[in-house]
Amino acid sequence: SFVSTDNVEITQADAPLAPSLKTPQMPTYHLKRADGSGITLVNIGVGPSNAKTATDHIAVLRPHAWLMVGHCAGLRN
Repeated sequence: SFVSTDNVEITQADAPLAPSLKTPQMPTYHLKRADGSGITLVNIGVGPSNAKTATDHIAVLRPHAWLMVGHCAGLRN
């Protein structure tokens, strides 16, 4: 299944995803197997403070693998 912001879960590939009422600062999206294992994507946004916050919180979960791409490379207008 796919779990989006506000814990909205869809189990069919073509099912519509309801928009969230309020997007959190760091939205998460999960691809989940029946046994609860899977992959999580966290959109940490821009800046080193967000990267540090996400790092501190995710480290507690002790994930099997962790990949951060461009976490401090954001540009502003």
